[in-house]
Amino acid sequence: MRHRFLLSLFLSLKIFSLGAQAPPTGRVSSTSFVDPFIGTKGMGHCYPGATVPFGFVQLSPDTDTADYSLDGKTYNKNVYRYCAGYQYDDPTIVGFSHTHLHGTGHSDLGDVLLMPTVGPVKLDPGRAEVPGSGYRSRYDKASEKASPGYYTVALRDPGVKAELTATNRVGVHRYTFPKSSDSRLVLDLVHGIYNYDGKVLSSRVELKNTQLVVGHRHTRGWARDRHLFFAMAFSKPFKSYGSRNDEKSPYRGFWRKWDGVQSFPEMVGRKLKLHFDFDTEASEPIVVKVALSAVSEEGALKNLEAEVPHWDFDRVRVQADATWEKELGRIEFQGDASARRIFTTTLYHSLLSPVEFQDVDGRYRGLDGTIHTAKGFTNHTTFSLWDTYRALHPLYTLIQPKRTTDIIQSMLAHYDQSPWKLLPVWSHHGNENWCMIGYHAVSVIADAWMKGIRGFDGDKALEAMKTSATRANYDGLGDYMKFGYVPDDGNGSSASKTLEYAYDDWAISRMAADLGKTAEAATFLGRAQSSRKLWDAQTGFIRAKRKDGTWRTPFDSLQTHDQGYIEGNAWNYSLYMPHDAAWLVKQAGGGKAFAKHLDQLFTMALDAKFFADTEDLAKESMLGNYAHGNEPSHHIPYLYMWTEQPWKTQDRVRDIRQKMYRDAPDGLCGNDDCGQMSAWFVFSSLGFYPVAPGSNEYVIGVPGSREMALNLEDGRRLKIIAPKLDEKNRYIQGIKLNGQRHEKAFFRHEDLIRGGEILFEMGPKPSKTWPMIKPFALPE
Repeated sequence: MRHRFLLSLFLSLKIFSLGAQAPPTGRVSSTSFVDPFIGTKGMGHCYPGATVPFGFVQLSPDTDTADYSLDGKTYNKNVYRYCAGYQYDDPTIVGFSHTHLHGTGHSDLGDVLLMPTVGPVKLDPGRAEVPGSGYRSRYDKASEKASPGYYTVALRDPGVKAELTATNRVGVHRYTFPKSSDSRLVLDLVHGIYNYDGKVLSSRVELKNTQLVVGHRHTRGWARDRHLFFAMAFSKPFKSYGSRNDEKSPYRGFWRKWDGVQSFPEMVGRKLKLHFDFDTEASEPIVVKVALSAVSEEGALKNLEAEVPHWDFDRVRVQADATWEKELGRIEFQGDASARRIFTTTLYHSLLSPVEFQDVDGRYRGLDGTIHTAKGFTNHTTFSLWDTYRALHPLYTLIQPKRTTDIIQSMLAHYDQSPWKLLPVWSHHGNENWCMIGYHAVSVIADAWMKGIRGFDGDKALEAMKTSATRANYDGLGDYMKFGYVPDDGNGSSASKTLEYAYDDWAISRMAADLGKTAEAATFLGRAQSSRKLWDAQTGFIRAKRKDGTWRTPFDSLQTHDQGYIEGNAWNYSLYMPHDAAWLVKQAGGGKAFAKHLDQLFTMALDAKFFADTEDLAKESMLGNYAHGNEPSHHIPYLYMWTEQPWKTQDRVRDIRQKMYRDAPDGLCGNDDCGQMSAWFVFSSLGFYPVAPGSNEYVIGVPGSREMALNLEDGRRLKIIAPKLDEKNRYIQGIKLNGQRHEKAFFRHEDLIRGGEILFEMGPKPSKTWPMIKPFALPE
């Protein structure tokens, strides 16, 4: 069967077309307002290459080869710039790899790098400052273009035009060569993002014929046991090929009787690089299709045959564009070209992660390293949950409930396969990498359940949530359950952990109550008030506390290090009680005093020394001491809605939208973190935000357009209009929901999914009478 499959695939390689028409132009579409270069310069850590919504392949240029360590011991700070493999201002392109993480502050992947060259064989990338020293190339910046599902650039050194497009599991390259007898494609299986000597545990390539090779790469990085298989097909037979393995091994066995460098059909090693050689005519295109699988080489071949059985590059490009058009059409946004570009690009960025992680037959590599079959759901991976539970997953729950069900089923499969019996913390490619704090999968599950999503077993999900929240040897949880807070002695980031555990416990209590589990609901509701135990009335901040009940000293409310907080300071983290904001307002002395405290946060001068050693923050991330460039602060502008000055939420949200999101390559103020930063903008442009996922309340902010619409998955449509909105008429005077006066400071989920119309009545001055009803509060 396997041989017949390979034969049929080989025969299909002989029938191809390279002359299909380009996608139609001239029409105004959602995809035309996406600029994939936004966020590719500086701290955004976005990649500009070709992918489809939630696609497993992210085929994109890598512009440098920064290693995680230069000496094998010390962290190389420069590697942080290359979390997505790309920086907009870099002068060279190293090559085009097939897997990338979007917007993260740590990284991995960068698998299966291809690069076209012309001239002598070069299998090292070389140095950017020395043109011609390797296979990397300078490029014509003016030629570099990107749109959803497509990327192109002119490589100056080989004189090759590169074009990329993709399906879910297949990256498709088209390289237009000059006339040459020395045209080549270099395949580098050593290259990677956050690379280091020894990251590749093994790799192999096997020649099936002169148009088809298969291979495997096993790496130990952020994901410490990651397998990736590939099938690579060429539209034109290569005339010769060769390889080099730079691994130093004292054992050579009896393979030495062969020439292992030239035309050796089975190549194995930890530092494997290959070249495929062609004769080309002037302007001759060569198409390369690379299918990926985490299961097997045969799985990659099946993915290749199922998704791109032809050689029509433009057909794949048109399909990718159409897929993006459908997904982006879930939300309509009106405005000038720049405003639409910013909004639509943030929506685009919100639809990149998590990714579908299974072959076309449903098989996938599980957390336990074995092969499973997804039954009744599509398996997903890349869960940056410390970031994305806040707004990205609630966005999916609103506009993509079917995918939310798949995501939760994937999380429960992760739990079943986990030797720890824990839900995912930060997982990708069948591995748990344990990054950041909390057990925020419980928030995603509870939020979906409370909003009516029922495509999973609620009782099983609750059991998984409780088990994840009671694992005593996980990250201070034993002490948390013993003391009622995470004590500072023996636990890093103790204050932050207490705050985030308390919110997660509140989410568990909500779902338990809905399932009629009264005792469990009461237990976790009690734990949800643990954050109150760290309130220091004398300083007015949440502080790290020791086991004996004394505060950690010395205390500096502005310092981000050695104070018990993770990636934040006391000013920002003390406001992380999204489920208990009313209590926080009361402790601050009431709404007026709390609003004054928020005002000070947004306007105070902050010396750069307080974030100089924090990778994830920079001057452009800050409004006063408010750090929008990192996630723990994202709900803070909406806390004015619990005070007597709710209009200040509108001021702050508007200010953040204008200053922190710009129509430029450096237009993001911080890491996009798998789309969370972008999801904040999407919600905040619609005019509301999920401050506490699981509450079913979206706290009202201010709309970013006179006319928007949600096209919901069940066919209903919610129109959002603000006819008088402009720079002068900036404040909400009142709201009508389906023609009825809406006096609440929030919308409930059921208000939105019924569809209809939200009318924002805008005026030039803050309203002192709207809203009449504040958001929810926990019982005292």
